[in-house]
Amino acid sequence: MSLRLYVAVISVFAAMQVCAQDTIRIMTYNLKACQLASVEDIGKYIRRNNPDIVALQEIDVNSGRARHVHPEGPNTIDGIAYYADMLSAYGSSLKEEGGYYGVAILSKYPYLSTESVLLPMPVNTEQRSYLACQVNIKGHPICFVSTHLDLDKTNRVAQMKYMNKHLSKCKNTCFIVGDLNSQPDDKEVGTYLKKWTDALPKGKPTFPALHPEMKLDYVLYRNGVKLKVIDSYIDTEVPLSDHCACIVDVVLYNK
Repeated sequence: MSLRLYVAVISVFAAMQVCAQDTIRIMTYNLKACQLASVEDIGKYIRRNNPDIVALQEIDVNSGRARHVHPEGPNTIDGIAYYADMLSAYGSSLKEEGGYYGVAILSKYPYLSTESVLLPMPVNTEQRSYLACQVNIKGHPICFVSTHLDLDKTNRVAQMKYMNKHLSKCKNTCFIVGDLNSQPDDKEVGTYLKKWTDALPKGKPTFPALHPEMKLDYVLYRNGVKLKVIDSYIDTEVPLSDHCACIVDVVLYNK
């Protein structure tokens, strides 16, 4: 084997090793309180896609709605985590029929810390929140946030401003992931999320499922992070919710 060919083979092998070891798969899915599919089907779907970490929105825990719909039990996030073979964390936004309704995170890796934060609501509508976790994925310390912003624009603006202020204190690579109820051309996105970059395909809608027309779901990372998006996917074929599942593969580089 010539020296040139040997170097080329080693380079390809090294690139394959980087992809295998350092690629992080992120997923986000608004699940409409699991009203359109069983927790088993949802959990197994997540497991098949093999994400490292997942942001989930519209999650019921121990609510009357969940007890009525799911024979597996009313704690839907634990059921999803069981079938996905992942660890779960949950943040309640509000009380719902004797239980709770909020956002969640699934992770292959242990949580170093979790924090559930109620977001500001200048207009009295449905309370929203974010759930932040600190987790080390393949040697990379990450702050990962699952959120679901309000339908009311005044509230969304206040919530974006709040997250910008409080998450700027995070020293690790930070992701804001979830249903922002805003489209990319909305003024508040350009104004209050200008310090963040979306890793999902530009211009690709995520809602409604099967025939999406609007982009509402995002995988945001802070500008300046040493990160490369190597693949992204919006699933328009599996209707387990009214939103599409969104998946991103990224490589993080040490600072």
